[in-house]
Amino acid sequence: MDYSSQAELIRTILEDAGITAYIKDNTVGNFMSVLTGGIKIQVESADEAAALKFLAENHEAEGNEEWKNDEN
Repeated sequence: MDYSSQAELIRTILEDAGITAYIKDNTVGNFMSVLTGGIKIQVESADEAAALKFLAENHEAEGNEEWKNDEN
């Protein structure tokens, strides 16, 4: 699985929905990203609830993975 591409796709989908999103920890490569906790997609705290709701409602496009709120 190409986590970098998946993260970029999710960021783009959020941006298209009007939610500004940023990718964090995307510079170490897919293998190291997994070891360090994965690539993270961040949104402004004011957009957090809307982003989580949007992703939860639209996650079926990526299979049955659950979106989670990671405080790190």
